Amino acid sequence: MNEYPKVWEEPVRGGYPDPSALALSGLDRMRAMVKGQIPNPPIGHLIGMRPVEAGVGTCTFLTPASECLQAGTGHYGGGVGALVSDAALGCAVLTGVPPWSVISTSQLSLSFLRPAGPWSGRLSARGKLVHTTSTVGLSEVHVEDGEGRLIAHGSSRCFIQRLKPFET
Repeated sequence: MNEYPKVWEEPVRGGYPDPSALALSGLDRMRAMVKGQIPNPPIGHLIGMRPVEAGVGTCTFLTPASECLQAGTGHYGGGVGALVSDAALGCAVLTGVPPWSVISTSQLSLSFLRPAGPWSGRLSARGKLVHTTSTVGLSEVHVEDGEGRLIAHGSSRCFIQRLKPFET
Protein backbone atom coordinates (compact mmCIF):
# COMPACT_ATOMS: atom_id res chain seq x y z
CA MET A 1 0.00 0.00 0.00
CA ASN A 2 1.35 3.42 -0.95
CA GLU A 3 1.78 5.84 1.89
CA TYR A 4 0.57 9.40 1.41
CA PRO A 5 3.28 12.05 1.63
CA LYS A 6 3.53 13.73 4.99
CA VAL A 7 2.99 17.41 4.24
CA TRP A 8 4.38 18.44 7.62
CA GLU A 9 7.70 16.81 6.69
CA GLU A 10 8.10 18.85 3.50
CA PRO A 11 10.33 21.94 3.53
CA VAL A 12 8.55 25.18 4.33
CA ARG A 13 7.82 27.28 1.26
CA GLY A 14 6.72 30.89 1.20
CA GLY A 15 7.02 33.24 4.09
CA TYR A 16 6.13 36.61 5.43
CA PRO A 17 7.89 39.88 4.81
CA ASP A 18 10.22 41.42 7.31
CA PRO A 19 8.17 43.87 9.41
CA SER A 20 10.36 46.69 8.07
CA ALA A 21 8.39 46.35 4.80
CA LEU A 22 5.54 48.15 6.58
CA ALA A 23 7.56 51.36 6.18
CA LEU A 24 6.76 51.12 2.44
CA SER A 25 3.47 52.26 0.98
CA GLY A 26 1.04 49.48 0.08
CA LEU A 27 1.79 50.05 -3.61
CA ASP A 28 5.54 49.71 -3.04
CA ARG A 29 4.98 46.54 -0.97
CA MET A 30 2.93 44.97 -3.76
CA ARG A 31 5.44 45.97 -6.44
CA ALA A 32 8.20 44.41 -4.33
CA MET A 33 6.16 41.20 -4.06
CA VAL A 34 5.64 41.10 -7.84
CA LYS A 35 9.44 41.44 -8.28
CA GLY A 36 10.09 38.67 -5.73
CA GLN A 37 11.70 41.03 -3.23
CA ILE A 38 9.01 40.21 -0.65
CA PRO A 39 8.11 36.53 -0.24
CA ASN A 40 4.88 35.13 -1.59
CA PRO A 41 2.65 34.02 1.34
CA PRO A 42 2.41 30.27 2.01
CA ILE A 43 -1.09 30.03 0.45
CA GLY A 44 0.47 31.20 -2.80
CA HIS A 45 2.88 28.28 -2.77
CA LEU A 46 0.14 25.85 -1.77
CA ILE A 47 -2.01 26.58 -4.83
CA GLY A 48 0.61 28.16 -7.14
CA MET A 49 -0.93 31.64 -6.90
CA ARG A 50 1.32 34.65 -7.47
CA PRO A 51 0.95 38.37 -8.04
CA VAL A 52 1.97 39.42 -11.55
CA GLU A 53 0.97 43.10 -11.65
CA ALA A 54 0.51 45.92 -9.16
CA GLY A 55 -0.31 49.51 -10.08
CA VAL A 56 -2.13 52.43 -8.54
CA GLY A 57 -5.45 50.90 -7.47
CA THR A 58 -4.91 47.63 -9.34
CA CYS A 59 -3.50 44.19 -8.64
CA THR A 60 -3.53 40.95 -10.66
CA PHE A 61 -2.94 37.40 -9.43
CA LEU A 62 -2.58 34.21 -11.47
CA THR A 63 -3.01 30.64 -10.34
CA PRO A 64 -2.77 27.45 -12.40
CA ALA A 65 -5.98 25.48 -12.85
CA SER A 66 -4.92 22.39 -10.92
CA GLU A 67 -6.66 19.06 -10.45
CA CYS A 68 -5.88 19.24 -6.74
CA LEU A 69 -8.37 22.12 -6.39
CA GLN A 70 -11.36 20.36 -7.96
CA ALA A 71 -14.37 19.05 -6.06
CA GLY A 72 -15.77 15.55 -6.56
CA THR A 73 -17.79 16.83 -9.52
CA GLY A 74 -14.61 17.76 -11.39
CA HIS A 75 -15.40 21.49 -11.10
CA TYR A 76 -14.02 24.07 -8.73
CA GLY A 77 -16.10 25.02 -5.73
CA GLY A 78 -16.65 28.63 -4.74
CA GLY A 79 -13.73 28.53 -2.32
CA VAL A 80 -11.22 28.32 -5.17
CA GLY A 81 -12.65 31.48 -6.69
CA ALA A 82 -12.62 33.11 -3.27
CA LEU A 83 -8.91 32.36 -2.73
CA VAL A 84 -7.68 34.00 -5.90
CA SER A 85 -10.32 36.76 -5.76
CA ASP A 86 -9.57 37.76 -2.17
CA ALA A 87 -5.88 38.14 -3.00
CA ALA A 88 -6.57 40.50 -5.91
CA LEU A 89 -9.34 42.38 -4.09
CA GLY A 90 -7.35 42.94 -0.91
CA CYS A 91 -4.15 43.85 -2.67
CA ALA A 92 -5.96 46.36 -4.90
CA VAL A 93 -7.00 48.11 -1.68
CA LEU A 94 -3.48 47.70 -0.30
CA THR A 95 -2.06 49.64 -3.27
CA GLY A 96 -3.95 52.69 -2.03
CA VAL A 97 -2.73 52.79 1.57
CA PRO A 98 0.16 54.75 3.06
CA PRO A 99 3.13 53.25 4.93
CA TRP A 100 2.39 51.57 8.26
CA SER A 101 -1.06 50.46 7.11
CA VAL A 102 -2.48 46.94 6.92
CA ILE A 103 -5.77 45.66 5.52
CA SER A 104 -8.13 42.81 6.34
CA THR A 105 -11.13 41.57 4.37
CA SER A 106 -14.42 42.23 6.13
CA GLN A 107 -16.80 41.28 3.31
CA LEU A 108 -16.42 39.30 0.07
CA SER A 109 -19.09 38.74 -2.57
CA LEU A 110 -18.67 36.67 -5.74
CA SER A 111 -21.03 35.95 -8.62
CA PHE A 112 -20.04 32.92 -10.69
CA LEU A 113 -20.86 33.12 -14.39
CA ARG A 114 -19.52 29.84 -15.77
CA PRO A 115 -17.96 26.68 -14.36
CA ALA A 116 -14.22 26.37 -13.98
CA GLY A 117 -11.98 23.41 -13.39
CA PRO A 118 -8.65 21.91 -14.38
CA TRP A 119 -9.52 22.50 -18.05
CA SER A 120 -9.55 26.28 -17.42
CA GLY A 121 -5.80 26.57 -18.02
CA ARG A 122 -5.21 29.20 -15.37
CA LEU A 123 -7.24 31.63 -13.34
CA SER A 124 -6.52 35.33 -13.55
CA ALA A 125 -7.99 37.69 -10.96
CA ARG A 126 -7.75 41.41 -11.67
CA GLY A 127 -8.63 43.59 -8.70
CA LYS A 128 -9.48 47.28 -8.95
CA LEU A 129 -9.80 49.80 -6.13
CA VAL A 130 -13.23 51.47 -6.27
CA HIS A 131 -13.19 53.71 -3.19
CA THR A 132 -11.11 54.24 -0.10
CA THR A 133 -11.26 56.22 3.11
CA SER A 134 -8.76 56.20 5.96
CA THR A 135 -10.46 53.11 7.46
CA VAL A 136 -12.31 51.27 4.65
CA GLY A 137 -11.53 50.23 1.09
CA LEU A 138 -13.93 48.92 -1.57
CA SER A 139 -12.65 46.93 -4.54
CA GLU A 140 -13.97 44.80 -7.39
CA VAL A 141 -12.54 41.80 -9.23
CA HIS A 142 -12.90 40.07 -12.59
CA VAL A 143 -11.81 36.42 -12.68
CA GLU A 144 -11.05 34.94 -16.08
CA ASP A 145 -9.99 31.54 -17.34
CA GLY A 146 -6.96 30.86 -19.55
CA GLU A 147 -8.90 31.87 -22.67
CA GLY A 148 -9.89 35.25 -21.21
CA ARG A 149 -13.52 34.27 -20.54
CA LEU A 150 -15.12 35.87 -17.49
CA ILE A 151 -15.93 33.18 -14.94
CA ALA A 152 -16.68 35.36 -11.90
CA HIS A 153 -17.16 38.95 -10.77
CA GLY A 154 -17.00 40.17 -7.21
CA SER A 155 -16.45 42.90 -4.71
CA SER A 156 -14.89 43.26 -1.30
CA ARG A 157 -14.81 45.64 1.60
CA CYS A 158 -11.58 45.78 3.58
CA PHE A 159 -10.79 47.43 6.86
CA ILE A 160 -7.68 49.58 6.82
CA GLN A 161 -5.69 49.96 10.01
CA ARG A 162 -2.84 52.40 10.54
CA LEU A 163 -0.09 51.07 12.77
CA LYS A 164 2.19 53.12 14.96
CA PRO A 165 5.61 53.18 13.25
CA PHE A 166 8.27 51.12 14.97
CA GLU A 167 11.92 50.29 14.40
CA THR A 168 12.92 46.80 13.40
